[in-house]
Amino acid sequence: MTTRDYTIVVRGEFGRRYSVAFEDLNVSVSGGHTLLTGRLPDQAALYGVLRRLEDLGLEIVDIHSAVATGGPGPST
Repeated sequence: MTTRDYTIVVRGEFGRRYSVAFEDLNVSVSGGHTLLTGRLPDQAALYGVLRRLEDLGLEIVDIHSAVATGGPGPST
């Protein structure tokens, strides 16, 4: 499987408590939503992120993906 870059939009603005649960992704807030962006190596990693969101009771608004074009993943 090809490494992909993802943007996951979640309803609401994350505080520090939720941000640490996603330290493998870049977390930013925009317009009342939280954006999780970063490179995931495979589909299993994506499902892991989605499970964390579900476990925390957070609502996914949108998911975008694109084939990674090179360079390092997100810095942590």
